[in-house]
Amino acid sequence: MRILHVINSMSLKSGGPPRSLIPIANYQSKKHEVTVISSSNETFKREKFNYINIFFIIKRFSFPRLNSIKTLYKSIDESEYIHIHNWWNFLSTLTLIFSYLLKKKLIITPHGSLHKFNIKKSIVKKLLLHYLIEIFFIHNIKGIHYLTKNELENCFFKKLKIKKIIISNSINIDDIKLNISYENDYLLYMGRLAKNKNINFIIDVVDQLFKDHNKIIDLIIIGPDYGERKNLVSKIKNLDLIDRIKILEPIYSSERYSYIKNAKALLLASDYECNSIVVAEALALGVIVISSKECNTDEIAQYGGCISIEKNKFLFASQINEILKQDHNKIKIKAKQYSIEFLDLKKNVIKLNEFYLKF
Repeated sequence: MRILHVINSMSLKSGGPPRSLIPIANYQSKKHEVTVISSSNETFKREKFNYINIFFIIKRFSFPRLNSIKTLYKSIDESEYIHIHNWWNFLSTLTLIFSYLLKKKLIITPHGSLHKFNIKKSIVKKLLLHYLIEIFFIHNIKGIHYLTKNELENCFFKKLKIKKIIISNSINIDDIKLNISYENDYLLYMGRLAKNKNINFIIDVVDQLFKDHNKIIDLIIIGPDYGERKNLVSKIKNLDLIDRIKILEPIYSSERYSYIKNAKALLLASDYECNSIVVAEALALGVIVISSKECNTDEIAQYGGCISIEKNKFLFASQINEILKQDHNKIKIKAKQYSIEFLDLKKNVIKLNEFYLKF
């Protein structure tokens, strides 16, 4: 197969989409010809792709040059399967149009961008784009790859009569290396330092844990700053928690696995998560995940592999207190079992390739 992946940004700061695409494209390239086209290479390391053609054709937030558009058109023309990651951006729209004109098989992975929650952001702009441009080419989409059942049920394109498949974000468990050992007397948040991640709530939980249960434990926050670091530092100082809460720069190397593995628990309380990569990593490492309902981990919780609760600082503090009192090995075992059954990269890429062949 000749596969073209089109993604708006390959910056690792962008979170899930580029971090999920890298292992998929690498694994596909062992047997197939794979090309990736993106608009950004910030924080991207070329050596991560060994046998793949990479083109960064557009600088983000700038108008593309004619040569860039020609590169995209030529790449689509030379490929059998066009796979768009994310939606509502210049690259996805242009790829949609070119794929239609060249009669190419088009598959999309929205990564939550078509979820009702995210449609509300810039809704007028998105609906105008859809009804003025996309609607004339949308029937060329052959299949949609969803990451979770929740994403499928809340998708803007839900009623389109096209093939659908649910495959979770995957990780290569064999690649997880633990180079460093840390004292596991801390809680962990790992992800973007953005307002919608509600890290200030997690800080409140640590404070509440001491007030309600007289438990003192450190919190480590790791991730790229999306405008919240200054506010978080201020909050930590106001609560007099500066000795117990550390904010570290993002870690994209294998060292991140050591931080995850040695944490008492990974905490998430975002306004919305489609299918968190760091959750997948924590499950594979047998680490307890405590997340709010908005993080879409209910299916994992029903399996017994994590804890999903309402976003309430008293509930979070109580749950952490229970974990600190005992190991909860059953959850850790179930977490690892879930990762083997549903998150294995090799199994999931085979499913994705089989999905391509249906068209």
